[in-house]
Amino acid sequence: MVKVTISSAVISVFVLAFYFHKPVNSNPLLSDCIPTTVSYTSSFEHNLKTLLKSLVNNTPSSTGYKDTSYGDGLDQVYGQALCRGDVNVTDCQKCLESASQGIMNKCKTTRAIIWYEVCQIHYFPYDFRKMQIYAGKKPEKSYHRKKVAHPDQFRLAWTKLIKKLSDEAINDSNGTMFKTGDTEYSKGKIYGLVQCTRDIPKRECKICLRSALGDIQGFFPSEEGGIILSSNCNVRFEIFRFFYTQSSKDGSMRHKGKKRKILLVASCTSSLLVILMCSFAVYLKRKKNPKQGESYEITIQHYRCDLPYYSLTYVFLTDEAWQLWREGKEVEFVDPLMMESSPTEDIIRCMHIGLLCVQEDPNDRPTMSSVVVLLGSGTVSLPQPRQPAFCVPKVIPINQSSFTNRSVSDTTASIQ
Repeated sequence: MVKVTISSAVISVFVLAFYFHKPVNSNPLLSDCIPTTVSYTSSFEHNLKTLLKSLVNNTPSSTGYKDTSYGDGLDQVYGQALCRGDVNVTDCQKCLESASQGIMNKCKTTRAIIWYEVCQIHYFPYDFRKMQIYAGKKPEKSYHRKKVAHPDQFRLAWTKLIKKLSDEAINDSNGTMFKTGDTEYSKGKIYGLVQCTRDIPKRECKICLRSALGDIQGFFPSEEGGIILSSNCNVRFEIFRFFYTQSSKDGSMRHKGKKRKILLVASCTSSLLVILMCSFAVYLKRKKNPKQGESYEITIQHYRCDLPYYSLTYVFLTDEAWQLWREGKEVEFVDPLMMESSPTEDIIRCMHIGLLCVQEDPNDRPTMSSVVVLLGSGTVSLPQPRQPAFCVPKVIPINQSSFTNRSVSDTTASIQ
């Protein structure tokens, strides 16, 4: 049994850091190990390792693209690295490191390609620039997407968006051949992304994106989102924003026109506690090969908030969550990468429970023991949350050695 004790300040710092930081997904979307007539010799493997190291360390931050080769003769290997055009230098390199390790672990062939959330690596036993063959694929991983109520209307909206973005990517003067954007539809917004590798001419990029559009229409005719991957271009659409804006690349996240800044506030609310417990529960579920009967106990010491004081940070986040919930757009509040790595219904359930914990009337809020039960069971129905209340920490003088006017409680949750 592992026991974790966390103070209120640590809870606040952890939860805010968890909320604002968008990690690079370490799991590949798809890999393709392609046999060729060239043998996978020890010399080829040595050259491949050297090539991959070069791609990781030397892909320019300004373009996010590099192609190179290493070795000579039959053991010469050519490689190509591409990062998504919206990611920063750090995330690009981290993704390429994961892709380099992943492709070595998965493939023992002389040609292979691996796609991650924000990057891809492709290697060949010959000069890949001499042949461009489109072969679109959909990811192996499940995105738990739902069917839309009016697929024809919805498909028409995102098809127009992808065509518009494709034209913009091809004609963009900066030469990145990458575009993101969104469009309105009857129930909200649709977000789209297109990208081509920089080694192909604009004419080939246009052909590749058109082919990918045809495939995504065929593979995802009525889903809320879809993605097609290929060696030279990628196309994707979703009902939540899954890409970064320019401000995101600089370390913050823009949402609905408002810039959020990381504020470390030493405060605690039940909703933050729920987020913490959800995060820990998701972590446990995602652990590889858990031991039979292994259990974890969380002992969380937290301070109750004195109402009705208001924290601008807390009010902003809670109010935004509440408004999106009322509008049926709660997915827009969630980190896009969380949406892709966990079932949507589980994430929305955690948000639902969090809103129940911050209802204005304390009598309407569930007890922490009830919260543990609700988090551990997806079958227990939840009541609709009511208008939230707000709270902030007390302002304490520097020379005050201890907290005043506080109540302390310990909550212990066991997760099997």
